[in-house]
Amino acid sequence: SFCHRPMPPRCTMYLMSNSPNWEFEDCRGRIERFREEVRVFLDCQRDEQATVIRELNEEVRQFNACARDRLC
Repeated sequence: SFCHRPMPPRCTMYLMSNSPNWEFEDCRGRIERFREEVRVFLDCQRDEQATVIRELNEEVRQFNACARDRLC
């Protein structure tokens, strides 16, 4: 599978000290969603790494068995 990297909301680029309260609340919501998306992305990457490591270990095991016993 492929881990989808989230894009930052960048809403803070448009906030100013005199921005209306609803803009701050909207940006807060976007940042919270981004935080959750980052958590999901990192979990996905950990799962991907674990899968690749298992695949590598299996290939090494099969190679070693073949090289050792010549039973390929």
